[in-house]
Order: sequence, then structure tokens, then C-alpha cells
Amino acid sequence: KRVGETEFTQQTDSHRESSDENATGSVATATSSLTRQGDVFGTPAYMAPEQARGDQLQVGTSSDVFSLGAILFEILVGKRLYSPVQEQDILTLAMRGPTAETWQQLEIAVGVDEELKKICKCCLQFDREDRPQDASWLADNVTDYVEGTRAALEQARLERHAAQVRATEETKRRRSAWVLSSGIVTAAILGILGILWQWTVAAAARDDAQTQSALAQQRFLDAKAAVDDYLSAVAGSGSLLSETPGTQALRRLLLSKAKDYYVAFTTTQPDSHELKSQLADAYQSLGTISRELESNDETVAVLRESIALRDQLISADYQIPEQLFEKMRTLNVLAVAYDEIGDGEQMIDCCQQVETIAKSSVLQPHRNVDIQLAKAMNSWGTALSRLGQDQESEAKQTAAVELLDALYRQDTNDRGVCVTYSEALRRLAVTEKLSDRRTEARQHLETALEVIGMSPIDVDPNLTADSLVLYASLSNSLARVYWDEGNSAQAIEVFETVCDELERVVTQNPLLAEPIRTLGNSYNGLAYYLTATSSDKTLSIFEKSIPLLERAVANRPQDLGLMKVLADAFAMRGEYWLQQVESSRALADINRCLEINTARRALAANDRDIIDLLIEGYKSQGIMLRRTGQPAAAATAYQQGIALIEQLEKEGRASTETLRSKAGIINNLAYLYQSEGQFEKSLDPYEQAAALYEKLAENDVVRIDYYYQASSLTNKGSALGKLGRNKEALDYLNRSIGMLETALEKRSDNRMLIEYLFEAYFYRAGELERSNDFVQAKNDLNRALELDENPFSDLARLKLLAVNVALGELEESVNAAPKILADKPSDFWIEGSHIAARAAVMCLDDSTLKDDQRTNQVQHYAAIAASQIEHAMELNHFLFINPQQLTTMSVHKRLWTLPEYAHVRDIFDKPQGSGQ
Repeated sequence: KRVGETEFTQQTDSHRESSDENATGSVATATSSLTRQGDVFGTPAYMAPEQARGDQLQVGTSSDVFSLGAILFEILVGKRLYSPVQEQDILTLAMRGPTAETWQQLEIAVGVDEELKKICKCCLQFDREDRPQDASWLADNVTDYVEGTRAALEQARLERHAAQVRATEETKRRRSAWVLSSGIVTAAILGILGILWQWTVAAAARDDAQTQSALAQQRFLDAKAAVDDYLSAVAGSGSLLSETPGTQALRRLLLSKAKDYYVAFTTTQPDSHELKSQLADAYQSLGTISRELESNDETVAVLRESIALRDQLISADYQIPEQLFEKMRTLNVLAVAYDEIGDGEQMIDCCQQVETIAKSSVLQPHRNVDIQLAKAMNSWGTALSRLGQDQESEAKQTAAVELLDALYRQDTNDRGVCVTYSEALRRLAVTEKLSDRRTEARQHLETALEVIGMSPIDVDPNLTADSLVLYASLSNSLARVYWDEGNSAQAIEVFETVCDELERVVTQNPLLAEPIRTLGNSYNGLAYYLTATSSDKTLSIFEKSIPLLERAVANRPQDLGLMKVLADAFAMRGEYWLQQVESSRALADINRCLEINTARRALAANDRDIIDLLIEGYKSQGIMLRRTGQPAAAATAYQQGIALIEQLEKEGRASTETLRSKAGIINNLAYLYQSEGQFEKSLDPYEQAAALYEKLAENDVVRIDYYYQASSLTNKGSALGKLGRNKEALDYLNRSIGMLETALEKRSDNRMLIEYLFEAYFYRAGELERSNDFVQAKNDLNRALELDENPFSDLARLKLLAVNVALGELEESVNAAPKILADKPSDFWIEGSHIAARAAVMCLDDSTLKDDQRTNQVQHYAAIAASQIEHAMELNHFLFINPQQLTTMSVHKRLWTLPEYAHVRDIFDKPQGSGQ
């Protein structure tokens, strides 16, 4: 008996959770212990004390009784028998066994029959001699209890079915089901455990063939009835157990046991097509819950078993349309599982099979068939994207949206269609956003939320976990569009709302992968935007997210999705530390990000998304290595990133984002050369980066690549200026400023554009200063400061003071600098040193001063400039200056041999370690 299709197969950008727990198990025998390696009974959370101690001579059937009691305790009390502060402490607690607090929690459990409490307490006795010696005692007691609740269970099932027909909202189904009583759930669970144990014992009877045959037949009927009741009452979607927080692992265990007994049933009656169909259903149910908790090779194997059984039944002409439809459903689940383990080609194969079935003449046109086809199209688009086929990917996503739009218009109250349609819209919107089609992306995301009746801010507190994950995915994507459109406050508000809601869901469902992964992604998004706005709340978000994700990954070391979210968290915290001028911490976090993504690639070598993340990781690592004074290592990191890109280009799998990363790394490599004083060496890479960005921008002034192109031109202009090629430098800077000013007319609210224009004005002011055009330099600096305030505004103020010195305002400008320099990093102090140094040079060249007056003023200003350079070099973040770079600045070159600069010369002459 199978619950009808009432839930959707949700697909997301990330991968799902994995675990090393054995999901399938095997048929138990009377002489074997349930405490097998890898089974839930063999994990510390359910171990008997003697088993936790490793006392194998004491481990036996009474240990199994304890494990069953631990499961019963979890159901009755709502929490595990052992709840350590640290996961590694759980084995210690298991050795000690139940405590007085354990019995107190059991006694105060709300709505639990005293009879069940008594059964549970008997099973959980510390001394094995004080427990029932085998599960037959438990089976007998449970059977008696179940007999008293069987009628209630049947009534509950009928009422639940009626409620599902009437209900239009998922939450109403959940409430109407759960309110029936936790005792009914317990009865169903214990009923199947007890009867299955009796089936095992009966199958092992050897003394009397006639008794064996009669008893086995009766047990067969009893056990099959129990399994059928179990699957319909608590295993299917919309059921009591599946919607009870924290019971997903138990649900998988019982599904595994149910599957094992269907295997036994088909062995007993191998010619029964009905049993094979029910076994296929059991495999499909087990694969679905296994996918919710983990996705690994075992998940794939279980789903493949279901498909193989469907194929056997189709070959036998047994209910062909029904079997084909169920095969479509299983293939869609399998496609998502392949997505989660990084196998895009197998994913596409599943989707192609769904399309073939949907278009065959055997199946009559039906909206349920179209829904499955749309799901396949959506997955197909995802797979093509991962393989670098972006245009083909968007075509499949568009086909899915068009098909679902037609189904939605036919019946706007069909919840399954609404959910699948909204998810398809979200995926298409993500693709549009990556192509800088923000307006289309926002419209599709707003439509998606409207379709499921949600708002990004006002959230129904009664939404189920699945619905909240969908809401969060849509709202997160919409928040990112808001940010790109300049609505930063609205974007942050949406992320904060999403995080608050998901924290509640994760607390209630600690084993479900999707809420944890989505919460991690939400934390990352919120932290990124808080970092960009210099919020003091940023670090507190990382203090929540990274420990949560590290625990999840430690429990599931092969889960690609969780690993990705954790890697992203480290990358973003690295950016935060960089903004806080904590380069060593930033580098440590970026290295962790790279380690995780390297491990991910080992698990899924051909996944382009993972390779793209590795490329970004090498780029970030190069930045941090440069900032921590390791230029050679930084260059190596950049070259590793470029090598990966060239590999993708050779394979024809380089996406637009990949080429953008290539341009970014080349630009950063050029900046590395420039920061090391190798200005000539930086020119060609800057030109290459600008050319790549120009190709990507296609002369569209609102594309991000257009801004990047202008920035590369700015950087090249700066490098030319350092080489004394002032006219060429001004040509590049004028071109860059012209591009950015044109773009600003179209996008006056774009923060990145404003920052790049600020930078271009700043560097052009420097070149004008070198050309002694101090009036125009002052105009450029004032233009820069009229733009929005940013972390580098004080640099412009310092340069403006240096220009004012050249215009004759010596003393007031030098005296104003210390107020700006307070608590600033080293590059600010270097910029500040130019003010006093220029004042000293002005005095050197002032023929109106008397010799002793000139000498005193030169010494005074030179001493100030030298002390500011020395202070810069004492700071942790002083990594940008070397003698060649410093002495190319003419004001310092004129003063370099003065006694006041002696200590500066000594510092540069003294070995500072690798690269410093």
C-alpha cells in the first residue's frame, strides 16, 4: 500500500547530505544480533553499556533489547537517550548507561501511556540480567499494546486520508495527522518491530517441519500486514513520522527493515508480481528518505534496485502504465541523487529516460506525467550547466518553466505544481542573474514567491521544513538581486528573516540535510553583505555558521553540498579578515577553503562547479599570500588557477564565469608584479585582462565585465605612471574614467562602479601631481571625495593634503595628517608620509629661505616623513612597499640620503624574511 504522490522532488543548487550509516541492512536471523557494524543499533546513540565498553562476550540479544528501548525512548521523550555537549562524548555516556535524569525525562514525557513507559524502562536497565533476555518479550508486550490501539490506528489512517483529500495546505495535513496522538505513532512503530522479530524467530524454527510451515505462513501474513500498514501509515510522504522533527534516521531504519522483509516475502512467493511491485515501492521509499538524509553510492544502488524491479514487471506485462509512471518518479529522484554526488552524465541519462517514457504511446497524456517531465527538464538543465553547456542548460530550464506554467494556469491550487513551478522559476532566475539580466531574474523570483503564496519578509510560522527551504532558496536569490540593484538594506533584511526561520527548522530537524545546507548558504549571504557594509555583526554570523557546518561535514565527510557551503564560509570569512587587516587569519581561512574544495574535486573530478570554486580559491589564496609578503607563493597560486582554466578551455567546458575568473586572476597577477616593483612585467597581463573583459562585456556599459575592463585599464595606467611614462599613464586613466563616467550615468547606484571610478580619479590625480598639474589633481581628488564614502576615502584626503602642500599650504597640511592616520593600516601611513616629504622638498627648493632656516625646516619635515614610513613598516599589514617602489616617488628620492632617512635605509637593507 503506497501513499499517493503528495510531495515534490525539490532540486537545489547545492548537494545533499551524506553519511556512512548503512541504509539497507540485511534480513536478520534468530541467531544474529541486530547490533551490526554500521546499523543504527551499532552507533553509540543506541548502544547498550556492555556494547559501548566493547565487551563482546556480554553482547547478545539483550543488547538488542536495549537498542530497541533506546529507540522507544527517543520516540516517547522527543530526544536521544544520550545528548552530549560534544559528539565525541557520546560513547562515554553510553558506557555509563541511563541516569536518574533519564528516568525523570521519561516520567514527565507528555501524552505517553504508563504502559509504554514501563516497557521502555524494562528495556533500558543497565545490567543485562535485569533486561528481557530477547526481543520476544518485547514483541509479546508490544503485540498486546498494539491490539488495544489497532482500531485507533485504522481510524487515524482513514481520517488522515480524508484530511489529505480536503486539505489545500501542507501544514493543515501535518496538524490534523499529528493531533491524533503520539501513542498511535508509537504503536505503529513498535508493532512492526515486534511482528518482524516474531517473523525472524519463526523462520528460524527447525524442530518441527509441520509447525515451521504453519507458523511461517501465519507469520508471513502477520508480517506482511504490518509492513503494509507501516508503509501506508508512517513511511510515505505526508505521514506522521516523516513530519515529526528529529525522527528521520529512525524512519530510514524502519524503511530498511521493511524493505528487508519484502525481500523475504518475494523469496517465499517469487512469482508474485504484486509483491515485486510492493518491493519496488519499498526500495523507492527507502531511496527517497536516504536521499533526504544522504546521497551516496548506496542511495543510488537502492533506487537502481527499484528501477530494475519496475523493468521486470514491465517485461512481464504487469500494470505497464503504472510501472512506467513509478519508474519516471524514481528516475527523477535518482537524477537528483546523481547531482548530489557530482555525476552530471548519469544525471542526464536519467532525464533522457524520463523524457522517453513521457513521450511514449503507452502513457496517456496526464498532468502527473507532465509534472515528472518538467522535473526531468529542470534536472537536465542543472546537469548541462555543471558540464559547461550554458546555452543548452537555459533551453532546458526554459522548457521546464513553459510546461509548468501551462499546468499552473490549468489549476492554480495544485500544490505540487506550484512548488515545482516556483523551483523551476528560481533556477531560471539564477541563470539570468549570472548573465546580468537582473530585471528578468527579479520578475521570475517574485512570480515564484507569488505562485506559492509567500513573501520574502512575512513568513507563515507553521510552514513545514520543505516549504521553508523552498521559501529560503527563493528569498535568498531575490535578496541577491536586490543587492545588485542597490537595495542593500532590503537585501540584508531578507537574509536576516530567512536565517531566523531556518534556525528554528534546523533545531527541530537536526538530521535533515537541506535545512542545514540552506541555512549555511543564508548565513554566508548575510555575512557577505554585512562585510560589504562594514557591519559589526559580521563576525557573529561566522561564529554561528562555521561550527554548525564543521559538525555537519565531520559527520558526513563525503557530502559535496555541505562541503561547498563550508568552503564558501571560510572564503567569506577570509574576505572579512582581509577587510579587518588580519592577513594571516585571512590566509588561513582561504587555505581551509582550498583544502575542502580539493577534497570535493577528489570525490567528483568532472564537476565544473567544483573546478570553478577551486579556481576562485586559488585566486583568493594568491591575494592573501601577496598580502602576507609571500609573492612567489602568490604567483604559484595564480598559475595553478590559470592551469585549471586552461584545462576547461581545452575540454570546451569553460563558461562565461570561468573566463571572467581567468581575467581576474591575470589582473591579480599583474597587480602582484606591480606591488613588487616589477612595473614593466605587469603591463602585458593588465592588457590581457582588459581584452578578456572587453570580449565579455560586448560594449554593454551596464555589464559587470565593462567595469572590470575599466579597472584593468586604471591599473595599467597606474603601473605606467610608476615607470615614469606619464603621458601613456594619463591616456589609460582618461580612457578608464571616460568608460566609468558613461556607465555611472546608467547605473548611478552601483557601488562597485562608484568604487572603481573613485580609484581612477585617485590614480589620475597622482599622475597629474607628478606632472605638477596640482590644480587638476585637486579637482580629481575632490570629485573622488564627492562620491560615496568608502574605506579608501581617507587615502584621497591624504593625497589632497599633499597636493595642498604643493600649492603652498605646508604647515597646516602636515599638521592635519595625524588625525587622518590614527588607527589606519600601513598603506595609509605611506601615503601620509608623502605630505611631510613634499613639504621637505618644497623647503629644499625654496630660494627665499635662509640656509639655516631651510636646513631646519627640511630636517623637521624629513624626520616626520621618515617616522611615518618607519611606523608603516612596523605595522602587521605593511606589505606593499620596497626600496625601488618607494624611491620612484620623487619626493622620497630627493630625501633618501639625508640623515633623517638613515633608519629607513637600515630597515630596507636588513633581511626581512621571505619576500618582505
